Amino acid sequence: MPLALWIDGVLVNQDLTEELYRAYSGDPVDLSLRGETFEDIGPLLQFLRTRRYAILSPFTRDETMKVMKSLSLEPQLVVVREDTIKTKPSGEPVKALLARTDWDPMKTVVIGSSPLDLLSVRYSDSRIKVACLRRFADCSVYSPFIQASTVESLVKSLLRLRLG
Repeated sequence: MPLALWIDGVLVNQDLTEELYRAYSGDPVDLSLRGETFEDIGPLLQFLRTRRYAILSPFTRDETMKVMKSLSLEPQLVVVREDTIKTKPSGEPVKALLARTDWDPMKTVVIGSSPLDLLSVRYSDSRIKVACLRRFADCSVYSPFIQASTVESLVKSLLRLRLG
């Protein structure tokens, strides 16, 4: 199964929830990259290296590429803020991902870390499975397919369920 993951909150230690809510409402906000990568992402990086995956990012292309280069990531596709009119919680980033790939929504998993990540998927195509890595907020109110409290348990769940 192909995977996509939101870079903020999963790989980068930065919670943009409040800024993204304000941006979605039309307010000007600063969505620049300010966080460092989490130290616990090794198992997820190893998992990604043997799979088809894409990166979803509310950051600029330059900021996103900087993070990907530092982690030696080579995704099939990268969808950044400049690629859509709105970023999450809008469904536009996920719609752009599906439009630019041949991925079947019923066989796609999106990994996120916040309710906004889940909303972005739900607004685009509710057939996509969502895995939530619980970093800053509880995603359970939006019924993720998987919710994990650690990167290691997330990867184990994905492997056990043969997702990705």
